Amino acid sequence: DGCTAWVQQGMVTLQKQVSQKALDDGQRALTRQQGRLDDMNREKTRAENGLVNTAQKSDKATQDKVEAEKQLEDLNSDTSLPADSAAAVKAEKDRGKQREKLQDRIARLAHNIDAAKKKTDDLNWAIKKNAEDQATQQQAVDRQQTVVSDLQEKLQAIH
Repeated sequence: DGCTAWVQQGMVTLQKQVSQKALDDGQRALTRQQGRLDDMNREKTRAENGLVNTAQKSDKATQDKVEAEKQLEDLNSDTSLPADSAAAVKAEKDRGKQREKLQDRIARLAHNIDAAKKKTDDLNWAIKKNAEDQATQQQAVDRQQTVVSDLQEKLQAIH
């Protein structure tokens, strides 16, 4: 009887150790999966913030482009020249330089607006994909939580 009790006690201790190890592994896996879910939430927040910033930059670029186009139109419509021919040549040359600068600025702003639209599309896609990935990850977290709960019950059941 004493020998049987000793063997049983050894078995119970061994079962508890094995169950505790499985529980610890399950809890670590759960923590990792919850960490991935948290990372996905942070990525979503960053993407949403990026979307807001991109929209603001696009709006500013649009306003700047309209302003630059108005300045170019005003420059083109101003045909007054100084009476002195040397001053007239210099004024026309300066006007040409201003025109080129404004045209270059308008082109850069148009490029920035197009880039902002593309970035907005990319961020919207990333947010949509992130939401799908979060749903999948949440299911994995829920499954792992169930596994951990089952392992805790098994550990408690060992006498």
